[in-house]
Amino acid sequence: RAKSLTSPSTDLIGWEEVSEKSLSAYGDDGGGGGFDASSVIEYQPVCTTASSSTKHFAAYDPRTGSPISVRRWTELMLNNWFVREGFIEIIKRCPFKAVYFETRGVNGLVARDQPFEFVLVDAPELHRRNQYADQSSFASHFGKNPANPHAVSFVNLGRDATLVAPKPSLRGRDNKSFA
Repeated sequence: RAKSLTSPSTDLIGWEEVSEKSLSAYGDDGGGGGFDASSVIEYQPVCTTASSSTKHFAAYDPRTGSPISVRRWTELMLNNWFVREGFIEIIKRCPFKAVYFETRGVNGLVARDQPFEFVLVDAPELHRRNQYADQSSFASHFGKNPANPHAVSFVNLGRDATLVAPKPSLRGRDNKSFA
C-alpha cells in the first residue's frame, strides 16, 4: 500500500510499483484540528492500456471504496490545502519529465454523479521547450475575472472548447510547467 501524503515532503512509493498500488492524499479539517476522514482521496490505477506513456487513475474514498465524484473532488481540491498539495505531489513524482493532465469532459449536470478520473500522459515535447510560457497569446484575457488571481478561462477561437490559462505571476514565478 502507498504511503499517505501529509505534506509535499513525504516520500511516495516508487512509480514502478504504481501499477499494483494506490496513492493516497490525506487532509485535515483546515482548522489545525488534525485528520478529517471526510477529506481522504485515494487514487487507484486504472489499467485501460498497456502504454508506458500514460498513467490513468481514479479517485476513491478508501473508507467506503466508492468512487469520488467530479464535484466532490473539486470541492476537496478547492477547500483543503493538504488534498491539493498531495495531488500536486503525485503529479510531481510521476516518472515523466513533463505531462499532459487530462480528464473527461464534464458539466454541472453530471459532475455530481461522474467519478473523477485523470490521465497523466508523457509529454516530452513540453519538456523540450526551454523557454517561458508565451504570455502574449492570452494577454487580452488576463484582465478578465480579477477575482481569480491564478487562472482565466475562455472559449477557443473555434468555440468548441474551453481553455484555461494560468495568469502571469506577480511574484515572477515561472508558469511554463502549466502549459
